[in-house]
Amino acid sequence: IPSQYGGFALKSLTSEATAEALNMFLQHYGTDSTLGVYLTATLENLQLELGVTGCPLTYDFSIWETLATDSWIKSVWERIFHLGIDLQVDYKVLALPRVNDECI
Repeated sequence: IPSQYGGFALKSLTSEATAEALNMFLQHYGTDSTLGVYLTATLENLQLELGVTGCPLTYDFSIWETLATDSWIKSVWERIFHLGIDLQVDYKVLALPRVNDECI
């Protein structure tokens, strides 16, 4: 609904909410602030739940979603997957501890 009729004039609530979530994530991820540390820990926790070596946001949500606990970072991952957003984050890939090890 246009703002002149009492609406917020949003094109798409999902797109707007995703843009705001990504803006907050990109501003604070990797910083030493409380929120930055929390976002790093949340993303690393998602990585452990999925059992992958790289950034969990780059994996196919439709395949991996059942392994992750419902959380804010999971909902962001779902939205960027469904909207086709390619989010590039400076994320350290974990080395596998032994030769011939594989992810789950």
